[in-house]
Amino acid sequence: MKYACLVVFVMISTPALFSMGITATGDWDLNIDETNLTGGPGSDIEATYDSANNQTTINIFRLGQQSTSWRVDINKVDQTWHSGFTVYAQRTSGGVTGGTTYQEITDTAREFFHGTGNVSNIQIQYRLSGVSLQVPAATYSIEVYYTLVYQ
Repeated sequence: MKYACLVVFVMISTPALFSMGITATGDWDLNIDETNLTGGPGSDIEATYDSANNQTTINIFRLGQQSTSWRVDINKVDQTWHSGFTVYAQRTSGGVTGGTTYQEITDTAREFFHGTGNVSNIQIQYRLSGVSLQVPAATYSIEVYYTLVYQ
């Protein structure tokens, strides 16, 4: 059995009125196959997978006043997704506050981290759990949205 999990990331920007912006680059293409068996033929596959710790890079920029506070919310939109899967994100670097432990990415936007002014090279890592041979082999995908909110 071969599984392919494709996680696609997109960028969301605030309206130009605030002269703020966000860029998010990176995607995670995870292929799960017989090499992921936990004990050889007849065994189950690993249930949890982590991406590289710099899978996505986020940059926040503000034109003009640099002391503006903001937050970044995170949510997902299922494309073709299995209900048994759970996906998480954590921040692994960047001069911001919050997001340093895995947070489940849900369909509802929730605060991920916050900061002030321009911040670049914020690194994000992902975790996928709930993988099992009970899940039909297919290609599954989601889109992860990062929304910059002016505060």
